[in-house]
Amino acid sequence: MTSATILLAAHGSGDTSASNAYVRMLTDRLNNDLTPTPVLCAFRRGRPSFAEAIAGVMGDRVIVIPIMTSEGYFSTRVLPAAIAECPRAASMRVTMTAPLGLHPAFVDITESLLAGAVAQFAPPITDTTFLVVGHGTPRHAESRSRTVEVAEAIAARRNDWDIRHAFIDEAPHVGGLVATLGTKHVVATPFLIGGGHHATIDIPEQLGALREGDVHAAPFANTAGAVMRICTEAVGMHASIPDLVREIALAELTESTTGAL
Repeated sequence: MTSATILLAAHGSGDTSASNAYVRMLTDRLNNDLTPTPVLCAFRRGRPSFAEAIAGVMGDRVIVIPIMTSEGYFSTRVLPAAIAECPRAASMRVTMTAPLGLHPAFVDITESLLAGAVAQFAPPITDTTFLVVGHGTPRHAESRSRTVEVAEAIAARRNDWDIRHAFIDEAPHVGGLVATLGTKHVVATPFLIGGGHHATIDIPEQLGALREGDVHAAPFANTAGAVMRICTEAVGMHASIPDLVREIALAELTESTTGAL
């Protein structure tokens, strides 16, 4: 039977960042849940690097799970190229799953975060715009697609919501879009993995949801004036994420075992 190692591959924001700490937490959780299958993590920005992680694999098969929200520039170009450059990769069977954010549950997760903000802060629905905010990049056309799909799926369910998509790194930019909304209340969910700088500073700041004394812990809510600006936690911080990653890993491990019999 072919032995397999799970590798959680993330962009990362540096060894001391909240984003990297979150992926390491997922790795520890899966190591407990999937024993005896080893689970490793690797980062573009942080340690271990992809080459270091691949070098540490004991078996002959690696299942790479991209811990990211879209099938964009990083998951389709940067990550495959980085793994191919690892000396040991040539002698291994390397399988790469779809990025985590393509799991169907992310529509439910995003909707629940937005609905939770409504329940907590009670903005009037008829005068509120809901935003799903992705990273986006002009370097890859598909980077935006999953954010758009999720926003459209929620719009199909919630015909009383004015729900739109926005991005950090491409149009429509979140700050520019919010500026066009005038006196409408805004509730936004970052369609991002981890609680890093984008989710806890950049997006809340561009929304106008940050207040003096905020400790970078979601939800962020500026409700003191006539217009509410609310930012939930990032989708990738939802409590169900470890179970989704486990589900993806088990599906690949089961397929591997079946194919080896």
